[in-house]
Amino acid sequence: MFSTLTKYIATAALMIGSASAADEAFQHKATWGNHGTSTALYSPTFETGQDLFTLSVTKLTKTTYTNPATTDLSLFTTGTFCQGFFSPNVNVQNAGSWAATLDLTTTKDITLSSIGLNIKAFGANGLMQANTRTAQMNFSLKSAEGITLATGNAGSNGFTIPANTAAGINITMNTGLTEALQAGNYKLELTCERTTETAGAFFGLQSITLNGDIVPEPASAGLLAAGSLLALLRRRRAA
Repeated sequence: MFSTLTKYIATAALMIGSASAADEAFQHKATWGNHGTSTALYSPTFETGQDLFTLSVTKLTKTTYTNPATTDLSLFTTGTFCQGFFSPNVNVQNAGSWAATLDLTTTKDITLSSIGLNIKAFGANGLMQANTRTAQMNFSLKSAEGITLATGNAGSNGFTIPANTAAGINITMNTGLTEALQAGNYKLELTCERTTETAGAFFGLQSITLNGDIVPEPASAGLLAAGSLLALLRRRRAA
């Protein structure tokens, strides 16, 4: 009897552990549409996951490389190509970096494993960049109180966009987070800056993708485990 009870307890513990680990994976992309000739900031729209996330651009600044100074920045509107995505008006390779601050809200506890971006390059005429260009993208995720939770970038060498790439390129930046983010408000800052290349190029964003898992609520996990244990006991009695 003791060994049987011990087996039940061990089995229940395994079930609870399995139920807790049964997170629901997500991959939700938000896209910046066409802003036309408007220089005003605007936010991306989620294709899926609207009930889980909201993402709003609240600030865009540039920091000059020479005699460093940070000022507010608007969007580039000359040329039809750059009007089709979020296009900060600064030449990243020879004038200054740009930083976009986004308010991120999640309605559930999540683990955020990585952040994906679709990046496009354009020239001073607002048209598709006709030459291969390289730059660096960084991110910083902070709590609503301003505490840094995670940082990362596009890799030690940054990213490279081949010449005449209308679709842009996709990059993935791992967060390295080991703890779940509780439902609530966060700040996500994206910064684009030059590497060693200074030939001249502008860079913008077409989309951002959030990848991770929804953490199941404790009550749900407990009910799942209890139901599984009850089914096990019923099978035991029927045997």
